[in-house]
Amino acid sequence: KLVSAGLIASREGVYSLTSSGRHYVGSISIDTGQLRKQPKICVMLYSVNLSGELLLYRWQRQPYFNKVSLPYGKTQLGKSMEENVHHEAAMKLGVPVSVDGYLGDFYQKIMGQDGTLISHMLVHVFKVSLVNASASLTSQQSGQIFWSHPDKIVDTERIAGFQEILDFITTQQIKQITEITSQD
Repeated sequence: KLVSAGLIASREGVYSLTSSGRHYVGSISIDTGQLRKQPKICVMLYSVNLSGELLLYRWQRQPYFNKVSLPYGKTQLGKSMEENVHHEAAMKLGVPVSVDGYLGDFYQKIMGQDGTLISHMLVHVFKVSLVNASASLTSQQSGQIFWSHPDKIVDTERIAGFQEILDFITTQQIKQITEITSQD
């Protein structure tokens, strides 16, 4: 079954893990032997127009139904950071962007009122600008993209940590990120 699943290869009676097998084994907890849940890794898009409005996203699905945040999404396995930024721009905005810089990372946990973990993520923040500033924005996902001043979004509409995220972005100095892709 492991050979047919592509996790193990057999060559002249010698069995070894395939790359897929090594990936799978790397996801298993040494302590419990179970697949390990880990924080999501996301890219977030930060864009300000000439009127000083931020590019914002209103979620139309759970767990953040009708909440507003900067546009972000989970990184796609095998894609570079820049490819992930362009992927999220296509999915959330429906238009191409240019990447103007890397603004830093933050690590966020969102807890429910009862103390239950709702979301846990490491977020890479990138400053972007629309390639065509007059382009019509249409999310390819279940959400609404729009421009607004953040103070016009009432607290009950904001995703948890909204203001802290904006404070992080606007007070951080531009940082460098080094992406390393190696072959084994």
